[in-house]
Amino acid sequence: MIWECEWCWPQVPGELLLQPRVRNIPISSSLNSIHWDKVGEAFSTTRAFQGIRARSSIVAWHDIVWHPKRIPKHAFSLWLALRGAHRTRNKLLAMGVVQSAMCVFHCGETESTEHIFFQCPFLAKVWREVLSSCNIPRPILPWVDEVQWMSTHAKGNEFQ
Repeated sequence: MIWECEWCWPQVPGELLLQPRVRNIPISSSLNSIHWDKVGEAFSTTRAFQGIRARSSIVAWHDIVWHPKRIPKHAFSLWLALRGAHRTRNKLLAMGVVQSAMCVFHCGETESTEHIFFQCPFLAKVWREVLSSCNIPRPILPWVDEVQWMSTHAKGNEFQ
């Protein structure tokens, strides 16, 4: 990243998100030293991250994703879903990655986040079984209503 006292960024499609934020950070001419806030002050990865990360407001669903007993893989998948960032077939079709956006469970509908959470008949059946196994006697709601339900019913590490 630093070559001959200059920032040297790899050539990648769609530039690194970090690059514009750190482009104007001065580089010390001293060998083997990194300064963040003040010259001579110890470098802190935490302070560096806090300085370059994009700030955003707290969202209502924060606690249902990032609670202390989360399973990282599950939290990440839920975080993607809540942000509408899963690479569903409708998005992959728009990017030219797949030839069809039709649901892989052959229900005849277009696969989207809303569809896989909870409009697809096959996946709706799976979710009904999950709710039943968790002793949550209620119907499946549209995605935005499910998120609202989770946000209002999450208490610690369980739903009430």
